[in-house]
Amino acid sequence: MSHANQNDAWSDYWSNETHSKSGCIVGDRQDAVNKLIKQTWLQQIEEALKVKVPVEMLELACGAGYLSNLLMENFADAFLSFTAVDYARINNSSFDPRVCVRSNTSIESFLEQDSSPDIIVSNFGFEYSDVEQTLPMAINRLKLGGRVLLNCHSTQSEFFQDSTAIIASYNDWISKLPLVSFLEKVNASDDKVSMLKGYFVDLAKIDQANGFGIGKMELMETLLPMFKAHLNSPVPFDDVNKYLDSMAMYINRMKHQLEAANGTERILSGLANTTLPVKLNKVVELDVQGKTVSKFIVIEKSE
Repeated sequence: MSHANQNDAWSDYWSNETHSKSGCIVGDRQDAVNKLIKQTWLQQIEEALKVKVPVEMLELACGAGYLSNLLMENFADAFLSFTAVDYARINNSSFDPRVCVRSNTSIESFLEQDSSPDIIVSNFGFEYSDVEQTLPMAINRLKLGGRVLLNCHSTQSEFFQDSTAIIASYNDWISKLPLVSFLEKVNASDDKVSMLKGYFVDLAKIDQANGFGIGKMELMETLLPMFKAHLNSPVPFDDVNKYLDSMAMYINRMKHQLEAANGTERILSGLANTTLPVKLNKVVELDVQGKTVSKFIVIEKSE
């Protein structure tokens, strides 16, 4: 995905999401996962603050402010400063006013600037960057004795598996059952109902062949009311194309998230082979009900 497409996909996402989201799609386990992520962040920051207070904080890939606001709500007195950076276009009105928000700013470009935080944090974000470049940059910027805390996507997670199935199903759907041309045929047909039923039968076959990705992205639930409306009055193709554009943006984000999970493995590999003065303090597999959610990585810069 190009940098421009990445920026557009995530800018659109954050403009339509609340800052209370943790950034992890987990379906019916959402509440349990969000609780686990919240507890883990509070525990890890509390532990880091035992080393030194007050501290300069830097959040990379901040999204719409979930982590920034969580930490400000619980540890504001421990921060000399708090800067939050994101590559997307972010509306800073959702952030605690004490947080300095840097929108439209990549991790790479920010780390090239003169800053020396005590703690760097990222919640489902750092692994999206060019980690071979940004990991040593972040470590070099970090003060001696400082920590990098990263909650990252995992290739072992249910989310990774679901995303793989969704992308495969989407590609099959777009290539085999193009929606606009199908609706054009429906408009010219004398048996619209049979055609619409047949479309869902074919869609179910794609679902079964690709790990039930159609169901995971709730495509049938979206198309059913559209098709019912189409029987009474043809849905304007401009509306159909807008929906398809939004789906393409959604899939672009998902592809980016799969790349990010692989980025997590490259972070761990880079730490295992680095000559920089750091140690991998811990890697914790966060899981709910035996299913992996993410990998929480703690890195310390040696004195």
